[in-house]
Amino acid sequence: MFPRPRSPQDHNQTHLLDDPPLRPIPNSIRTTSTRASASLKTCKFVGELGTSVATGSSDGTIGLWHTDTLRPIAQLTGHTSRVWDLCSTRDGVALASCSSDGTVKT
Repeated sequence: MFPRPRSPQDHNQTHLLDDPPLRPIPNSIRTTSTRASASLKTCKFVGELGTSVATGSSDGTIGLWHTDTLRPIAQLTGHTSRVWDLCSTRDGVALASCSSDGTVKT
């Protein structure tokens, strides 16, 4: 949904870990987020049915949201750095995340 830049030169970044320019985040997710201090890095539908959305942020947390109501389901922690990408299984039972801390968590 929100592609990352291909290289630091694409957006005048000095380092790959620098934050790219702000990309549009759906207003409903932005306004219902209780973590206003953390910028969202990725947003993906969970599972084939897409009944929930997962967001990864710069504070290392993952938010799960109901797709219809955009109310929070859960906040997952465990990464010590920003979450760059998320991927779920087809049935939506498992979610994998990768972070700048060099880890992939499921």
